[in-house]
Amino acid sequence: MGRPMRFLDPMCGSGTMLTEAAMIACNIPVNINRKEFAFEKWEDFDQTLFEKIVDASLNKTREFHYKIIGYDKAPSAVRKAIDNIENANLSDYITVERKNFLIPKSLPKTNCTWFLIRLMENVWTAQTWIQISMLKNSMLP
Repeated sequence: MGRPMRFLDPMCGSGTMLTEAAMIACNIPVNINRKEFAFEKWEDFDQTLFEKIVDASLNKTREFHYKIIGYDKAPSAVRKAIDNIENANLSDYITVERKNFLIPKSLPKTNCTWFLIRLMENVWTAQTWIQISMLKNSMLP
């Protein structure tokens, strides 16, 4: 078996990317924790059918045995991310710590593969992040 895979968001903020990554990894349906949808107020809304669809979606969830890690240098962001992850019932899959990813000593010393994935506004930004990630990986022992 290969090295363990990790998803790393080095500037996780409120934890949105971490939560989305865990939900995708576990095949958890989007908005499953949402209390109400506007279409539930439609005259022809079928509650029984909706419940069947939700149940079928939940039956397709799967376990996830890898690491999802988030860092942020701001204590308030770390607290918010932890709260959001707990509210999404994903604490078993995600770890959030206060660390500054620009300081190499703050990264764990492992030989794992790091996946640096962030929502980017354009290709240049994505390429920059990939280069930073490669540089950071080369600094790890």
